[in-house]
Amino acid sequence: MRTTSKLSLLINLSTMLLLVTILLFGCASTQSETQPTPAAANVREPKGNPETFWSKFSWSDLTPEEQELWGTLGWKKDSWDGKAPPPSTEEMEWSELSPEERTAAEQLGYSRFFWDSN
Repeated sequence: MRTTSKLSLLINLSTMLLLVTILLFGCASTQSETQPTPAAANVREPKGNPETFWSKFSWSDLTPEEQELWGTLGWKKDSWDGKAPPPSTEEMEWSELSPEERTAAEQLGYSRFFWDSN
């Protein structure tokens, strides 16, 4: 009888330890992987070359989140619609972009390859 209660106690402790481990480590990593950031939820994902994809939209066609990301890259309504010169980032290589600019570009579907080849 005593052996059974020790075994039962050991099983209960092991189960509790497993649950605590799942709660501490499992949920934290799964939450960030499965829930998009609010900005990413309203940003379209280009298929293929992002330059071709984005060039078919006017500024007013972009969501506020997309406009904010393009704004990080220096674009404004007038420059986007061709009524003002493009921002300096247009001529920069990927390596010349700031970390914030690279993050915005990545959220818009660009990679080093696509950025430098356009």
